[in-house]
Amino acid sequence: MSTLVAPGNRAYTLLPWRAWVPGAVLGAAAATVLLRLPFVAAPLSPDEGGFLVLARQWHAAGPGGSLYGRYWVDRPPLLVATFQLADALGGLTALRLIGALASAITVVAVGATVNRLSGPRPAAWASAVACGLLVAPSAGGVNVDGELLAAPYVAVGVAAGVVALTTPVPSRARWASAAAGACAVAAVLVKQNMLDVFVFSAVFGLLTWRSGHVEFTRLRRLTAPWSVGAAASLLSVLGFAALHGTTPDGVFFAMYPFRVRAAQLIAVRMDGASGERLTRLAEAALLSGAPVIIAALLVLLALRRTTRSHPLAGPFAGAVVALTGYVRSVKLATVRAPRVRYGAPAGPASAASTSCARRAAASRRGPAPSARSWRRRGSPSPTQAR
Repeated sequence: MSTLVAPGNRAYTLLPWRAWVPGAVLGAAAATVLLRLPFVAAPLSPDEGGFLVLARQWHAAGPGGSLYGRYWVDRPPLLVATFQLADALGGLTALRLIGALASAITVVAVGATVNRLSGPRPAAWASAVACGLLVAPSAGGVNVDGELLAAPYVAVGVAAGVVALTTPVPSRARWASAAAGACAVAAVLVKQNMLDVFVFSAVFGLLTWRSGHVEFTRLRRLTAPWSVGAAASLLSVLGFAALHGTTPDGVFFAMYPFRVRAAQLIAVRMDGASGERLTRLAEAALLSGAPVIIAALLVLLALRRTTRSHPLAGPFAGAVVALTGYVRSVKLATVRAPRVRYGAPAGPASAASTSCARRAAASRRGPAPSARSWRRRGSPSPTQAR
């Protein structure tokens, strides 16, 4: 049992059971893997097939090469590298197993974070909720996509941020802060709009300081290892991509400027489709049960006050609410700025999600789209988007 001393000579105790992962959390992680295993051999989605094709030929680009070998796609390099690993390990089956592992890590990280702040019983409920959302068909519980592969980085980054501000051991706090920074960048390098750890870290740090539980000097000291971890993650991934002929400026252009410009052009031509797409997105969200679960948890958090709760549970809840608002705003932006479609694919597969939530976000007027295409040479112009 260890004691933490907060500013103003207030002390609270970090109980022993908060230092380990409860069995219920590990059981939820195992259940997540088992519930995804029956779908390991399910047919490839367009996204999975397209990224496997792209990853297999990603190498140092020769004359006339594109962003990723002979192909161009507006996605970050860590996502493509993960598909390349899956292809090297056997293709579809390995990819689905990587997805199951990513789901299990996410469940464990969520449960460990809640256990540290509130104890084993809330941790068991939190991990069960995470398990349900990661295996629900309406939330994409079959296929492996960027959101799923980024989820463990987000969950571990949040867990590391909590450890950094709750552990009484300075060296452990520095390592945890560095891990949070590394995970923050890694999540963005899998899915470019997954800024979740950045948002959580900023809001959680601000609230813990404003509530008087953490001194500003401690936050300032933890900023350096956080930045070092973020830089190490960024340089590692960009270095790996450079060895395959992918330049940092090409990655940045694909991740942000191109998508912004293309989305603006598409939004002008689809002014009447946003309402329908927003309705479908809301239906998918209700089917997943996420809004009801989040509302119930917030009500319980507001009504329940226990002496065993960690003093930082309140700031943590506030940071989670801010993070939820960010995620919702990103979803609404996706509704108003639909996915980009490029020229005709040169490979045998094109990419698009088949989960209900992402179908809702990608739906548009007229015939169902044939999904994102993969361009052979160079990067497409936004005016080529349909």
